[in-house]
Amino acid sequence: MNTNVAGIFPTDKIQQSYNVDLEKRIDKVQKRANDAIKSFSDLVDEIARLQNDSKGTTAKEKVTNWASDVNNTTVMFSRMLEARVQALYGLVQPEGEAPIPG
Repeated sequence: MNTNVAGIFPTDKIQQSYNVDLEKRIDKVQKRANDAIKSFSDLVDEIARLQNDSKGTTAKEKVTNWASDVNNTTVMFSRMLEARVQALYGLVQPEGEAPIPG
């Protein structure tokens, strides 16, 4: 006996269920991305403290150069991550629908 599941369950209800699950997962991804960006922000703060602590030491110039490189990397990564998460919404959201809040 072969039962056509599509005839039993309305397709739009199934799709709606998948969409709800997808939106919940996207919200979790967004939260993790925000946590990562916050973590990078905390790292930048610690690096600033390190630079401050290196003042008056022979390592000041090396620490300053290192800090600059790391800060540039964290800023670039944070911006890239934010842009990629925003792009995720475009992948899963049909055209014409209101954006998923983030």
